[in-house]
Amino acid sequence: MTTEEQESTYDPSIVDDILYDGGIKKRKSTDYFTRYNHLRLKDASSYAQAPLFYVFMTAPQLNLNANTLSSLPFLATLNNEASMFYGKKIIDSMDASGGGGTSERILKILTNQCESFTPMDIAAQTVNHSETWTKLKHAYPGEDNDSRSAGTFSMEYKEKPGIPITKTHKVWYDYIQACRKGYVLREEFIRKQRAVDYFSSLYFFLIEPDHKGILFYSRYTGVVPTGLPFSAFEGKKAGGEPIKVTIPYSYTYKEEMEPEILLDFNDVVKGNVVTGSLFDAMQQFPGKISGMTTSLFKDLFTFFNPFASLDDPQDILETGRSGNGSAPLPALNKNYHTSGINYLDEEIHNITDQGGSSFAYVARETRKDFKSGQNTIENKPVLVFSDYYADEPE
Repeated sequence: MTTEEQESTYDPSIVDDILYDGGIKKRKSTDYFTRYNHLRLKDASSYAQAPLFYVFMTAPQLNLNANTLSSLPFLATLNNEASMFYGKKIIDSMDASGGGGTSERILKILTNQCESFTPMDIAAQTVNHSETWTKLKHAYPGEDNDSRSAGTFSMEYKEKPGIPITKTHKVWYDYIQACRKGYVLREEFIRKQRAVDYFSSLYFFLIEPDHKGILFYSRYTGVVPTGLPFSAFEGKKAGGEPIKVTIPYSYTYKEEMEPEILLDFNDVVKGNVVTGSLFDAMQQFPGKISGMTTSLFKDLFTFFNPFASLDDPQDILETGRSGNGSAPLPALNKNYHTSGINYLDEEIHNITDQGGSSFAYVARETRKDFKSGQNTIENKPVLVFSDYYADEPE
């Protein structure tokens, strides 16, 4: 085989760039499905790496009007707190009556300060049948709903000066308790829809070493805080250590690696929230209890379920859902191989000079083929941070 023929067999998806005698040498990585790497040489395709993760918590749509604030002194005090302590921003971020809750769909302070999150496992029950007199039996896989619904998890945050993480969750927690005791009322529209305004949804993304590609993703629906970790403020003689708080949550349902999760995340970011009927509220409200795919309620709501008639699953990222008009993932027109090296420099400049990005959304990356030089859109989701959503002019 000639050198030209060998070069033509290179697959851009598994080629690594390595330094060789002061220059760049291309070598082909081992195809682990068809060939042996018997010397166990290491390259970028040898193992999965998980250097980054992001959590995005949708803002609960609390009815924080004047009557609510007067009923809960802590919230009223927080609303008039000096700006350096974030009180007004905390109230606005969760206020459905015109504050940040209607424009800021995500509690960004939680994304920025989250230190750890462990996705919950899925496990099916086993059903034993046909036991003989010698105790032989068959084991069959059963339902896995016990590990999908009505669960709990916790997240650790690095607290900031002014303790905004703790204050955010105290507002949320106090509102829930006040609603249960009848001290405050949910917004009239929410009550008419028989919806719950303090539920949230959590989106979790595990990112590849390129800081963009999405390796794993999941969504937790019906999320609420179930406690406040005041023990984190233990007095210590030495002092000066960073304060970390661990918040416990409960959730109604969870799901993983479903393409609809990516489409729904973009809908939440853009504020495409449809309201007006009970079914609309249940399907589209960002804190919806029924924010899952066909797995739950599909027999009850088949006539309304937007996932009842999906496109070919291989095309859903490009074409979106059929039947309800949801848009596909936007194409990200970035040349991965030429600008990828400068990607981190560009992002660091954005954060240090501009204060960071306003939006986070999921797109499909455009890459340039090594041979043809043509841009080709891959069916690969990437997490994008930008001051503009993809559909908006820059």
